[in-house]
Amino acid sequence: MIITTAANENMRPIHHRMPVVLSGTAADAWLERADENLLRPAPKTALRFHPVSRKVNSVRFDGPECLTEEVPPAQLKLMLDG
Repeated sequence: MIITTAANENMRPIHHRMPVVLSGTAADAWLERADENLLRPAPKTALRFHPVSRKVNSVRFDGPECLTEEVPPAQLKLMLDG
């Protein structure tokens, strides 16, 4: 199961939701009492973003080519300019 929350400022240009990311102690607290106050966007510095191939959207592809294919420069510029 993946629990999602509103996107943080880094994720918002890509999607309006993001997975909840819990530290070890927060994960323990969630498992003990399901505290909904823990379900907030990850800090801006918690995740790194980089373009990946569109192949990640297909179950036919499950290898390193999903991560290494380059994005055309014009598309990359759009992604970075937001």
